[in-house]
Amino acid sequence: MLFRSVAGMADVVSVATPTRVWQGTWNVPQSPPTSQESTDYYRISLVTDVAPRDSAGVDLVAAIRALSAPTGTLVGGASAIYADSLAGISDNLPRVLTLLALATLLVLFLYTGSVLLPIKAVLLNIASLGATLGVLTWVFQEGHATWLVGDFTVTGVLDTSTIVLVAVVAFGLTMDYEVFILS
Repeated sequence: MLFRSVAGMADVVSVATPTRVWQGTWNVPQSPPTSQESTDYYRISLVTDVAPRDSAGVDLVAAIRALSAPTGTLVGGASAIYADSLAGISDNLPRVLTLLALATLLVLFLYTGSVLLPIKAVLLNIASLGATLGVLTWVFQEGHATWLVGDFTVTGVLDTSTIVLVAVVAFGLTMDYEVFILS
């Protein structure tokens, strides 16, 4: 069964089904079976010793999804949400960046009539984005400059959706400034 395969995986501390708990050995049920128990589906709760927003958590989700589970098996939780958001962003990011760069080059070419100015604008925007993301990483991921931004809990990671949002806003602002300078 699926829960025995999951229980044998590395980094899994305990597995709980509606009637049993595994922590090295299967324990007898503490209460009668609940209405959640069915022959059609099972709900399995895992406790792991990996951080959910870490590459180890993403790898564990991938390993659980790779098990020969019945059709329709769903994996949820913080690690699965993080893995799915990373996959969604990494799958669509090259296409979005290409479209954004081409649209910027086209609009600036139509605005200025120059080939060199749009290329310069995109390259400077990329440099500006790199600096912005570098400062975000230095301040919030590594915990520097708390005297400036206030005290906060350093988690060691930045939320991927926040990085995408900040990158899009920063690109728009630097392009706006570039058009202002060109005009």
